[in-house]
Amino acid sequence: SVARHRLNVGRNDRRINVVITTLLPRSAALRLLRTVIAAVGVYGLAMVCIGLVVADELFDRLGFGPADGGVTSDEARDYVQLMVAVVGAVIVGWMTTLFLVLRNATAELDRATWTIVTASVVVWFVVDTSASLALGWPTHALFNVAFIATLAVPLVALRPVLPDA
Repeated sequence: SVARHRLNVGRNDRRINVVITTLLPRSAALRLLRTVIAAVGVYGLAMVCIGLVVADELFDRLGFGPADGGVTSDEARDYVQLMVAVVGAVIVGWMTTLFLVLRNATAELDRATWTIVTASVVVWFVVDTSASLALGWPTHALFNVAFIATLAVPLVALRPVLPDA
């Protein structure tokens, strides 16, 4: 029956959480998640303030695009700088939202808070990675995999346990 299935899922859910929280306690997971969010926010701010340095130095080193972005004119370079700044501003806004959602959270995240944070990360990953692959930039997609793995570790450790049926 549905009730028995929910009870078994709840028991398995609790067992999984015991294993995960033994490896990474919830309080450490929340600190890690906040730290990653703050670091990504700083990265976004760097994209706004020194976007061409980020694009030319960091992106080139990570294999994103041609050297110097393939930009040959000052007008095109100004436009690339604008696009990097706009993306950076979006990242700053997203990380600010996540930080504020988690600001007063305890290590026992409620299901709604966890779902908001997790859904925003999963949606970003699917859209950004799909676009990277569709446009022929698999190195950027690999960067996304590393980034989501960094976020997944604390999010899995903070996953709320299903209540008993």
